[in-house]
Amino acid sequence: MDWTAWDVSVQGGAHRDKAIPCEDASLVFTGDGWVMAAVADGHGSMKHFRSGIGADMACQAARDTLLALGPDESPQALAQEILARWRDMVQRHLADHPWTEEELAVQRTLLDSQAYLSLTGGQSAAVAYGTTLVCAAVTSTGWTSLQIGDGGLALLDAGGIWSWPMPDCDWCQGNLTASLCMADAASAFRYTDGSELPVALVLYSDGVEKAFLSRSLQLGRFLHEAASAREPSMLEALAADTAECSSVRDDVSLALLRHGTGEELPPLRESDMQRSLRVQRAQAAILECEGAIAYLRMVQEQCSPEDETTVADKLRAREETLRQLTDALTMLQQEDDAP
Repeated sequence: MDWTAWDVSVQGGAHRDKAIPCEDASLVFTGDGWVMAAVADGHGSMKHFRSGIGADMACQAARDTLLALGPDESPQALAQEILARWRDMVQRHLADHPWTEEELAVQRTLLDSQAYLSLTGGQSAAVAYGTTLVCAAVTSTGWTSLQIGDGGLALLDAGGIWSWPMPDCDWCQGNLTASLCMADAASAFRYTDGSELPVALVLYSDGVEKAFLSRSLQLGRFLHEAASAREPSMLEALAADTAECSSVRDDVSLALLRHGTGEELPPLRESDMQRSLRVQRAQAAILECEGAIAYLRMVQEQCSPEDETTVADKLRAREETLRQLTDALTMLQQEDDAP
């Protein structure tokens, strides 16, 4: 298959500052007539103290499952096998590397007596290794993907439009996410597939999700830059820049599956959904700005003489922002009306 398969996982700046290792993992593999990629994000909290190891094992379990069952197996069967293999890897790792005294000392301060006994007895060992997983495979006749937890999968079509076909995660709210370590993890998997081959697929961890507005044009530009990489070092540099310079500075993983060398990549185009989101966000920003102006005008009527200049300056700045936002929304709406 004429497909490029590259992956990279880099330590986030916030993790480096705290001397916390990268808890993401990624993997790509080329099989006989198929290619696959996986990205996993270990949870990283104190009760998931081996989650970086768990993330690495999740990617390995995805690869080994595809080698054993093949990419044409149903996504549900693949998920069940990945989960079984991951749980087995957890138990074997724990047998080879029992809990250390340092690990147990921390857990005694976090867990109640019952939870602690469950951990030391091995019944809840998987919690320590908790991780998300997103995995995709491409064959000559189509593609398939499965996911548990946060992170993302984006597809680029021949028209230059990025799409996000995976159903939304009911568990993923704020810092909460579904996980391979859940007792009912099998029910938390989501699936999607297609018979039309994309130009490229990019899998990414939530270090990318947090750095960009969801499914925005800005995220599309980032993904297009990733898909345009001419060599693995370019993908690594893009991930490292996001891990260091985004507002969250989280670990970042990217896995790229691309048809060809990338020289034939179509120009980026904005989807109807992305344009609609831009309009909605512009309208919300205008409403917020109008509310701030109304509040400042009320303050202006009641403020002391020594505060008048400060309030007037803030009011003028907000009015200028409102003008710019209104002009931007008008341009967006004119683009929509253009033939």
